[in-house]
Amino acid sequence: MGIIRLRVVALIIHNNSVLIVEHTINNESWWCFPGGHQEFGEKQTDAIMRELKEELNIQIFPIRLLYIAEFMPKNEQATEFYWLCECRNTEFEITKCDKAVTNARWVSLDDLQNLDVLPEMVREKVIRDSNNFPIHSKYLGVHGE
Repeated sequence: MGIIRLRVVALIIHNNSVLIVEHTINNESWWCFPGGHQEFGEKQTDAIMRELKEELNIQIFPIRLLYIAEFMPKNEQATEFYWLCECRNTEFEITKCDKAVTNARWVSLDDLQNLDVLPEMVREKVIRDSNNFPIHSKYLGVHGE
């Protein structure tokens, strides 16, 4: 029997740039948007603020839910909630609280197109919507099958 998880993900846009993180597990690395698992009894907004404080020591403020996507590799299913967030201070430090987070950086939204940031369908939506993010959240479908 598989596992079902809820994940919260921050799309932090500041001065036409977005924050991305690199994960490394078993010598395999990939870039994605920062976030993590929502704990039982925790509000999504609290979970996303906790995750970013724990992993990058950055204080963020969730604005609104933008996208919902599902991730379904073998024996696991995750529903991912992508939140548009703001930050007042763009400085961060990798805290090593999550040993998988090995790097982080701000990238311009223009450069995001040329980077391999996962999931690709979310990266593409961020690029397309960055000048006018949707008011209502959008279900993007399933990735990682």
